[in-house]
Formats: sequence, C-alpha cells, structure tokens
Amino acid sequence: LVPLDDRRQWYRYHHLFAELLRLELERVDADSIPALHRRAAAWFLSQGDADHAVRHTIAAGDHEAAVELIAEHWTAWLLERGDHASIDAWLTLLPEAVVRSDARLCVARVFADSSLGDMSASPEWLEAADKALGAESHPVVRTDVAAAHSSYRVLTGDCAGAIEVATPAIER
Repeated sequence: LVPLDDRRQWYRYHHLFAELLRLELERVDADSIPALHRRAAAWFLSQGDADHAVRHTIAAGDHEAAVELIAEHWTAWLLERGDHASIDAWLTLLPEAVVRSDARLCVARVFADSSLGDMSASPEWLEAADKALGAESHPVVRTDVAAAHSSYRVLTGDCAGAIEVATPAIER
C-alpha cells in the first residue's frame, strides 16, 4: 500500500499489484466489473470526487449517467479548480458520437479546448452544439450554447460578432 496523504487516511495499491488484481478479476468474474465500477462511482461522488466518479461511470459503460455527471460538474471543475485536463479526459473517454449528441457536452468541449489553448476544433463543436439543441431544449442550455459561441468569437477577435450572438440570449 502507498499512502496518499500525510494523515494516512488515504491509500492506494502499488500500480503493479492493482493491475494484477484487475487481471484476476477479469479472469474470475468479468461480469461483475460494471457493477463494481458503478459502486465505486457512487462512493466517489458521495466523497465529492466527481473526477473519479465520472471515470468509473464511463468504465461501467453507463454513458447516459456519465453525460449527466459531466454536464453537472464540468463548470465547477473548470472555473473553481481550473482543471481543464480532467474535463478533456472525461470527454475523450466517451465515444465522440455521445459527446456530439449532447449540447452541454459540446459546450464543455469548446471551453475545455480553449482553456487548453487549442481552439482549432471549436467551430466543429459549436456546430455540433447547435445540431444537438432540440426545439424543446432547456433555456439554460440554449444560453450556454450562445455563451460558447460568444466566447469563441471574443477569443478570435470578433467582438461585434460576440455581441450579436450573445444579445438574444441575454434578452431571453
């Protein structure tokens, strides 16, 4: 065991031993793995660790629950923690089609990419966000998509375009 804190309350297995245990579980009882990941996700979420909760939810194959967790937690991870790498990892672990099908995750991708300094794919993700918006989309989601468009335009030097895109959202 390797201690993870000075108070010796958190530990992890040595990575080689952990890998051995994972391989043995796959050999002996592979069918239980998704349920174990779901239990781990619930426990991490109860401890306030959305990062590990999302990763275990994805590992369990529960993409629908992962989408909801990411949508709920990405802004806090970006704005309060400045942890763009985790958001990028979450979105990368999901199949791209799953991310593209949810406007909230497309917005998360745009903001994570811009925080990581790579806006080359932002127009694609903004287009995907627009396509993912349904006629019945929640007003907050519509506003978030408009904010992503506006932010992109500001960052690319198109301030007039940013105001043009943001004004209808502000008026709503």
